[in-house]
Amino acid sequence: MTIKHIKELTGKGPKNIYVKIIDDKVEIHFWLQKSPLEKYVCDELREGKCLVKDIYQDALQHRIKEIQNDLSDRFSQDLHFESLCADIETDKYVITFIYD
Repeated sequence: MTIKHIKELTGKGPKNIYVKIIDDKVEIHFWLQKSPLEKYVCDELREGKCLVKDIYQDALQHRIKEIQNDLSDRFSQDLHFESLCADIETDKYVITFIYD
């Protein structure tokens, strides 16, 4: 279900995705590929990398609750959002949830 949310936001699926469970945390790691426009903005505009990173973070924040609900159902656990990290240099994103 997480892939569905990423595809709907970006128009493409993640290059790679995996889930890591560590103690009381569930981390979703995924990599995206920049579109030609995103790559141009990152490479050519002074604040381009910040702009693209902010767009992805804001868009993903709007889907966090839906992803959280999907994962809570799948894991049969109440998950709570902890963080969203984006590394625009490597196109890696990590969404972290914690559970009771």
